[in-house]
Amino acid sequence: MTGDPFEVDRLFATVSDESHAIESLGEVLARLQAVLEAKRRLQQLDPPTLRAAIAARHSRLGGS
Repeated sequence: MTGDPFEVDRLFATVSDESHAIESLGEVLARLQAVLEAKRRLQQLDPPTLRAAIAARHSRLGGS
């Protein structure tokens, strides 16, 4: 490493973002866990209930 002041400043800026990166990762992991739980619960629905829910959602979203 050359000790270039601009490079060193960039490195410090990257390091200072560590806590924000960890917080963001925690939020992403929580969203992923919610997605996986939703998928698990949808897999437990019987086919008629699932079809009715898909049709209702499609209708709410403006589908034909």
